[in-house]
Amino acid sequence: MGYSIVFRYVGFFASTSRHLIGAGARSCRDRVMKKLFGMLLLLLICVVGIGFYRGWFSVSSHSIDADSHKVDLNLTVDGDKVKADAETVKEKAVELTGEAKQEASKLGHQAKDKLKPNQ
Repeated sequence: MGYSIVFRYVGFFASTSRHLIGAGARSCRDRVMKKLFGMLLLLLICVVGIGFYRGWFSVSSHSIDADSHKVDLNLTVDGDKVKADAETVKEKAVELTGEAKQEASKLGHQAKDKLKPNQ
């Protein structure tokens, strides 16, 4: 009888600790999801801001009827400009990585030359 009581108490504490661990993991998961959502929202705001600055997006409006006070808003996306900017970024990235590879190779050769024993 004493063994079963001890076993029940151990079972109670084990299940309680699992519940607390699960709650901690859930709150940690919630924090991670909130941070991820915040980062995605920040990324979206940056893309929209850069898009308007670079001319990828434009907003225009005109009144449908002067008496009704309704305004028609149009959002225009210039896909050609987006593609052109993306190509420019790709070309610049290839150019910069090529320069970085050349510089790293040159530094590597310099390091090899310094490590060679004098003959």
